[in-house]
Amino acid sequence: MLHQCLQRIVWMTTIPCVLSALHAGARAQQPRFVPNYDEQRVPAFELPPIMTPELEQAEDFAAAWQQRRAELLDLFATQVYGVAPQDGFEVHIERFESGEALGGRAWRQQFRVAIKTSHGQRDIDLLVYTPQAAVGSIPCFLGLNFYGNHTIADDPAIAITKSWCRSSEEFGVVDHRATAAGRGKRASRWPVGKIIDAGFGLATAYYGDIDPDFDDGFTNGVHGLFPQHRPSAEQPSRWGSIAAWAWGLSRILDGIAQGVPQIDPQRVVVIGHSRLGKTALWAGASDERFAGVISNDSGCGGAALSRRAFGETVARINSAFPHWFCPNFKQYDERESALPIDQHQLLACIAPRPLHVASASEDLWADPRGEFLATKLASIVWESFGYPPFPLDAFPPPDTAVLGRVSYHLRAGRHDLTVWDWQQYLQTMQQQVAGEKLRIGWQQNFLHIEGERIPGGRIDIHYLEAYCRDGSSHADWVQHTVVGHRTQLVEASADGTFLKLHCQVRDGLQVTHEIRSGWDCVTFDILAENPTDRRSEVHWAQPCMRVDRFTGRNQNTYLEKSFIFVNGRLQRLPCEPWATTARYTPGQVWRPQHVPPTDVNPRPLSPIHPSHGLIGCFSHDESMVLAIAFEPWQELFQGVIVCLHNDFRLGGIPAGEKRRVRGCLYLQPADIPRLLRRYAADFPERVEASRWGGGSPKEPPQGRLASAH
Repeated sequence: MLHQCLQRIVWMTTIPCVLSALHAGARAQQPRFVPNYDEQRVPAFELPPIMTPELEQAEDFAAAWQQRRAELLDLFATQVYGVAPQDGFEVHIERFESGEALGGRAWRQQFRVAIKTSHGQRDIDLLVYTPQAAVGSIPCFLGLNFYGNHTIADDPAIAITKSWCRSSEEFGVVDHRATAAGRGKRASRWPVGKIIDAGFGLATAYYGDIDPDFDDGFTNGVHGLFPQHRPSAEQPSRWGSIAAWAWGLSRILDGIAQGVPQIDPQRVVVIGHSRLGKTALWAGASDERFAGVISNDSGCGGAALSRRAFGETVARINSAFPHWFCPNFKQYDERESALPIDQHQLLACIAPRPLHVASASEDLWADPRGEFLATKLASIVWESFGYPPFPLDAFPPPDTAVLGRVSYHLRAGRHDLTVWDWQQYLQTMQQQVAGEKLRIGWQQNFLHIEGERIPGGRIDIHYLEAYCRDGSSHADWVQHTVVGHRTQLVEASADGTFLKLHCQVRDGLQVTHEIRSGWDCVTFDILAENPTDRRSEVHWAQPCMRVDRFTGRNQNTYLEKSFIFVNGRLQRLPCEPWATTARYTPGQVWRPQHVPPTDVNPRPLSPIHPSHGLIGCFSHDESMVLAIAFEPWQELFQGVIVCLHNDFRLGGIPAGEKRRVRGCLYLQPADIPRLLRRYAADFPERVEASRWGGGSPKEPPQGRLASAH
């Protein structure tokens, strides 16, 4: 087996402490570098092991791997990339532009991610594309670009970077300043349309916004925010530019989690080409929040084994780009065998998350065979986690792709990032990161929501339980409150992500419901029309969400899993004061201030006015939340079975008029700030109204929820 053949290793425990000079003068005297492209001249080498005897014998491999991974990451940080600052900074994000793109297929947003320390601020312009048709938050690729965001698409709305750029006539850079002449010059590397059509978002930033790519002694870019953390002869393990770019990707991910609700921060795949492929690998290895990692032609210091000294070598890369790595890395110039680690171990540090390594057959400088071997060797960790063995035993012919938890492809051609590469990445991450959308169906007046990520496997909603009259707080439910209706299924998509229902209400009101599912939510677009010559009797409608499976609780115990929001803070039920008297008991009703107390469900009415319309519950293990909201809403209701309601308001539609209602069911990890950000993006008019005491909101915007844009 290849593992045994290449890993004839003695475990190394000591690290040399030698530092070569940083001065460019010393480099200038070196002879001209001649790369080796002959496999017969690859030196004999032994690789340091990924696995240790203790790890191989561990009863709990996952826990033991975390310890081994930490050891390897420390070696890569101190000997190769450099140690980055861990604290002493703040990250803020603000959107400064948005609009339609790709003929309406996509939504373009531009953000400024500000990194602040006591020594100043560094701004990173982030360009984000998401599908217009998206439902809820979506998976996304995040990668840095080489000449500015404006180069990835010929779109005059994209801001031109103001940061230093390498002068280039081809890319419209004059005196290190980007110009409009560079618009769309790198569009071939960023097929936005294909990415959007596959259901993914794309986020990109210019790498020079993080740290300009030239050797200035680590005084500019984010290095300038941490003058006390600059690399030096006395501190040779501090961060170089690749570590700075990787650190910047993590800060961008912080910003996405804060202020880009269209993107699921737990399904962001980091991608990079060439030196930015090295960056993506280090970012993905060191920050486990990245859901997947893609290296495209990353070569030396990236996915290729350093000990092969094939193509670009450690000495050559340190000579040409002395600022990329930490000073300690220079002690291994032409001494690769002295390295205490090699790149197969870096790839392994990404396990068990998805990894995709790609090479180009003519890109010998990046050592495609060395990238393949490192991938093959690293795969033993995924195999130990229970994933299938890596299927290739030998270096494959061009245009071969093997896709799985550990993927590798070899494209015919030169050093580049092409549409063919992206096709492989999309297929891999569709399987490994995106997963399946929630599936919805409707039968016998119940909406069924199913998905692998749902605790309990399924959510049932009585949809709709009832259309209701005003003046019901003390009235007979059957004789007064309920207005009879009949619901028909009009349309259902074959993939289980779209339903269209039509309700014919007894007073003549007609209501159409378009229901769509995403990966982490279900949205409701409701149009109520009154074709009669009199005002409709219907003031609100009741979708009854059953939560027994999700909470793992029964009628007597599920309350403590449930919540509303009071004064902007999550409040578990029961919350005091708790009403106990009404025509029908038990249960609890909460209303917004603009809804009369006489016009709600005839159950105990709480004197508390919720901050907004979110009501939900935690899963049995507290790892997930399920919440629902409509706008406008009439009441929140904790029912007499294991159920929760946000009952939407129709308000007695006048003759000949229409009214729209929007709703969303959220299913996501138990991150309440993230839930509130999603809600604020989807229902901005309700959040604004809550700031003024929970009164009647402004007229809601028409069309999809904000999170779909």
